Amino acid sequence: MSQFVAIDIETTGLNQREDKIIELAALLYDLDPKTGDVVVEEDGEWTMVIEPGTAIPQFIFDLTGLKNADFEGAPSIDAVADEFLAFINAGETLVTYNGKGFDLAFLAREFGEAWVAYDGGGDHIDMLEIVRRPEVGKDWKGKGAHKLPNVYKRLRPGDIFTAHRALGDCRMLAHVHSAVWTLTPHVFDAAPDPFLDGSEVQMLLQEMSEAREAVERFDRAERLLKSYFALQHPATVHLDGFEVVVKETKGRKRLVKELKHLIPAECYEVGPGSTSVKIQEVL
Repeated sequence: MSQFVAIDIETTGLNQREDKIIELAALLYDLDPKTGDVVVEEDGEWTMVIEPGTAIPQFIFDLTGLKNADFEGAPSIDAVADEFLAFINAGETLVTYNGKGFDLAFLAREFGEAWVAYDGGGDHIDMLEIVRRPEVGKDWKGKGAHKLPNVYKRLRPGDIFTAHRALGDCRMLAHVHSAVWTLTPHVFDAAPDPFLDGSEVQMLLQEMSEAREAVERFDRAERLLKSYFALQHPATVHLDGFEVVVKETKGRKRLVKELKHLIPAECYEVGPGSTSVKIQEVL
């Protein structure tokens, strides 16, 4: 029996409530206790393109390299559920990368009762949480420092990899698991996270939906500020994540009026007179 099963999905977008899975993959493997090498089980790879039953945005085709022809005759998610779950049942511990924040919510929603039956037992390692720990990569700098391809390149420099295809990401994930185990095996000493149960998944979906809506509001507010001040005050805008600070601005009333249509009142503060506007994240 394989000790680990890495899984990955590709989807039509990031909305766990509405977007669909378009590709599923899993990799059954062991870690050699002496070398830390990944040992893939015989017939230990499973991958399938899935017909989502909805339009696929062009940016997803661009991101994954998938083409319309790849979906001709592809099965639905319901048609592969039993086969996929039977395959991953061979693994004792599920391994994901941001599974809590992404993959598990999609799988729970699209597989329904079949997933509930599967996630009643077993353990789960979310490697994103592992690489963000102080002993590993909490202090890694740079844009996207903790994205899977960047972590893979950092830990396995010179290797060739395929990103944004489900099976390629499973292979990367297994080798990131191996590299971290080799360098800092003690980070795995704590018991792996258990699967989320059905109620936790629903709560997570709700939290993600609310957070995403807030992020979208802030994105619109940021675009408004950039556009507004590019015309009138190009030197007065400071952007830092979700916080936008504007100093010595004119047109304060107009700006605040427009912001009220984008974000709730508790998410922004207006300074005295016409001296400042501050927007801060409140989630």
